[in-house]
Amino acid sequence: IPRMLGHNYHGIMHMKGVKDGENTYTYLVTEYLGRNYVNFFDLIEQSGGSGFGEDAGRFFLNQMLDALEYLHSEASVVHRDLKLENILIDSKMTFKLIDLGLSASGDLSAVTGAVGSPSYVAPEVLTDKVYDGRRVDLFSMGVLVFIMVQGKFPHGTKILKDKYYDLIRNKRYDAYFKAVDGNNLSKDFKDLIVTLLAFNPRERPSIA
Repeated sequence: IPRMLGHNYHGIMHMKGVKDGENTYTYLVTEYLGRNYVNFFDLIEQSGGSGFGEDAGRFFLNQMLDALEYLHSEASVVHRDLKLENILIDSKMTFKLIDLGLSASGDLSAVTGAVGSPSYVAPEVLTDKVYDGRRVDLFSMGVLVFIMVQGKFPHGTKILKDKYYDLIRNKRYDAYFKAVDGNNLSKDFKDLIVTLLAFNPRERPSIA
């Protein structure tokens, strides 16, 4: 978290300070966003679970890519807890990434620690091995984009035993999209999702 002090990027909540409190608590001082922002989780719920379609997904994907590129390249930080609740949207649909409490810095290609939210976490995080934090963030981004477009998660919470994710892991993509009611999705979007959610992290793209 201290690595983010002094960074002021429009797509990421500005960290103003870190203060140690009593009983081992640490307090983060951030910019005040006011009431102009809504939580993306609430926005998805308001959609009635139908999602916003591929055009909206592309719009938010571009904003997420910009924010992650800044985090990974300029700040040398990986988020590790990308999820709907950690994205705020204003009235102009401008994206703001928040909550760096589980972030990591240093050698981003050799991160440890089984952290993150079960519905979004990459499979390698659950193996207690060293992993590339950047590719973990990209996996979580794939989950987010799928939700934004389809209005539901691409797989269950226990990813290593999930019947839907097993189809991706075994590269049975046609069967996967049929199972998740995604036959109507474009080929480009399908290709993006299976690449971001690839079981082998080396098969995921890199943005930094």
